Amino acid sequence: MRLITNGAARALGKLGDTQGVHRAIGEADDLMLRNDAPGGIASSITLGCYSRAQAVSNATTAYVPLEMPDKVQHYIGLAVPEITSYGSPWSQSLVKIDLASSFLWSRNRDFEHARALAREALEASAGRPVVSVQQRAAGFIRAVTAIRGSAPQIAEIREIAGTLGPPRPPAGPGRLP
Repeated sequence: MRLITNGAARALGKLGDTQGVHRAIGEADDLMLRNDAPGGIASSITLGCYSRAQAVSNATTAYVPLEMPDKVQHYIGLAVPEITSYGSPWSQSLVKIDLASSFLWSRNRDFEHARALAREALEASAGRPVVSVQQRAAGFIRAVTAIRGSAPQIAEIREIAGTLGPPRPPAGPGRLP
């Protein structure tokens, strides 16, 4: 389930493969129904099974690049109660940034609501930056810029995101973490 939602579905979303995302998310849902998914939020470095909240929050992220606000909002609605009760500032930031992005593509393109959510998301994990929050914030800023150009209102989000520092390259051969 972890590889399907965090790997395949998200990659297919970035490639623009809507049907592939639908299939991958459906497959992950079937696996969760047939197996006991744990509660809570497992560590991202564990090899164990994702919880339902983690799986559906990754489904959310798979639908963001496809600009499908209804799907994003649906899956966030499923994930938020458990993510909120768990208290992970990073998980909360990530789903709020995804939710903020969904308002950029909604019928009424609620830019102000999107901006407010992005600000809340970044404030939730301020002082505790992780690469995934930095990357997601950068993606939100790129999306806003593509839609609205250099809107002065996005300066606040850029400033908050800038305090997180630049995303660090992943550790790998010849690199220190």
